[in-house]
Amino acid sequence: MSASDLTQIWDTEKLRDSKMNRIAYLTKKVQQKIQHILFADSSEFIQIINRRSVLARPAKIGFYLDNPLFIHLGDQLFFEPALRLTKNNFDTCIRPTPEMLEYFINSGAKVINDGEIFNCDIIVTREELLPDVLPRTKANIIAINTLANDMCYRISESITYSLANVFKIEIPENFDFAPWKPSVSQKRVASEKVILAPFVNSGWFRVWESDVKRLSLQAKKCAEECGLSLCLVGGEADAESKIPTVIGADLEDWRGRFSPCQFAQILASGQIARVFTFDTFVFHAALAYGIPVTVKIRRSLPRRTRFIKEHFLPSYSSANHKIDFL
Repeated sequence: MSASDLTQIWDTEKLRDSKMNRIAYLTKKVQQKIQHILFADSSEFIQIINRRSVLARPAKIGFYLDNPLFIHLGDQLFFEPALRLTKNNFDTCIRPTPEMLEYFINSGAKVINDGEIFNCDIIVTREELLPDVLPRTKANIIAINTLANDMCYRISESITYSLANVFKIEIPENFDFAPWKPSVSQKRVASEKVILAPFVNSGWFRVWESDVKRLSLQAKKCAEECGLSLCLVGGEADAESKIPTVIGADLEDWRGRFSPCQFAQILASGQIARVFTFDTFVFHAALAYGIPVTVKIRRSLPRRTRFIKEHFLPSYSSANHKIDFL
């Protein structure tokens, strides 16, 4: 086989892989759109969709949890309910993710394929899998939202009691087990500083000097136009790093001066007008206190920006947050 034949085969395989990745991406987008239409309010823990008459005791219950686009260990939450149904002589069938296959088999439940699972009388599934389930069955459906507010509350309460038991400490009366949500910073003082965090501990890509230069120029321009001081932020290890030359010497060097807790207090004070960063920690901390953020990413394509918004924004973010991508 000649080199040109090998090259042609390689190009054909790359084209095929590219098309498959695109199909998977579009499939996921369609599923998300359908899910958003079905359940605009995702705060409810359980959604029940009755498509047939309700049976007092269904003959067969199916747990549909398998989808390569949503593989995660959240299925362990369904292990105990499946075990209880099996012990109470319900005909319980499972279509699990690979990670949980052994656990469900050991519970005594029957592991079956897609064709069989959709013939059950009732299907229990995760809410994000509804777009995959609805077109394939006429059965009644129970959809569980594992990220619902009620679920988060229960998890928080369980963790608190467990840790209190381990460390032998008392839990105060009327303790609020609701998961913590950061409050938007109160404008106790006028915004007077712009933060530049060009050092990366955990980011979305390898940062090059040209990326640092562009982010730094934007931060300097913002500070000058608004009449604010520019503050360079970094950890202790960043104190020895080279200061971006494009910003000059007119800055406040905060590298290594503050712990994460102290940095959060500064963000909460209301004196920060905007944050420029690559780093995910700084990015999420700024969002937590309602501070506008400019993030530099590699290749400012709409698809890359959309991917970060869908998968890397924290749960407390909202459409009101001001996020700009370079």
